[in-house]
Amino acid sequence: MSFSPYHEFNWTDCWFLLQGAGRTILLMLVAGTLATVLGVAVGWLRFASRAARILTAPAIDVLRSVPLLVLLILVSSVFGIAGFDIDVFGTAVAILTLYAAAFAAEVARAGFASVDRRTRRAARSLGMTAGQEARHVLLPLAARTVFPAWVSLMLALVKDSALVSAIGYVELLKASQVAVTQTNQPFLVFALSGLLYFAICYPCSVLSRNLEARMKHDLAA
Repeated sequence: MSFSPYHEFNWTDCWFLLQGAGRTILLMLVAGTLATVLGVAVGWLRFASRAARILTAPAIDVLRSVPLLVLLILVSSVFGIAGFDIDVFGTAVAILTLYAAAFAAEVARAGFASVDRRTRRAARSLGMTAGQEARHVLLPLAARTVFPAWVSLMLALVKDSALVSAIGYVELLKASQVAVTQTNQPFLVFALSGLLYFAICYPCSVLSRNLEARMKHDLAA
């Protein structure tokens, strides 16, 4: 009777993959929300102030130019060399947030810039302050323009989250790698992993198309 270090793929492995998918969703929700808030704030500053646009340009360019995997490994290595114990989830959230916020900031800035100047002047002529103009005029109109780009960014964030396995966070890809080492069935495991990624992204894509169609209908009405 020969000894094998592997076991057949079973429901325990399937549950392990589902837990990894849950961590992927959690990571996307936390990092995506923070990146959206930060990106809109930075995008507004870059739209409203030339000085802010100049000051934030280096950070935006670096974050958009350096691959996410390099940022993850670099930051975790720096903390490791310095002797700090890092929280893997917190580190992953922080890096993904900054990375996605750099892209979200440019999306938001383009959305603000797409609002017609005459619309903004009309808002000011009604006595609105800069804050009221941003809240009641710029944000709603810009959101309609950039919504498809924002959805694409969030879906890309789901797939980019697979890279945080490089610093030890057990999300869906890392869980799949662990399952492969235990079962020696890479095709089955990664096929299920791909289906889970699809199950996460596809409903979001369908929902976004429905929301986009509704926004266009409300704007036409």
